[in-house]
Amino acid sequence: MLIPLLTIALLLLFSAFFSGAETAFSSLNNARVKTLA
Repeated sequence: MLIPLLTIALLLLFSAFFSGAETAFSSLNNARVKTLA
């Protein structure tokens, strides 16, 4: 009974981590472009 809950929790953690990493990379790219331009 715990396995489905664990899988759902892991999926939520992975989605949150990837979304945060995506936003961080986009902000880094924007800062890099501003410094270069």
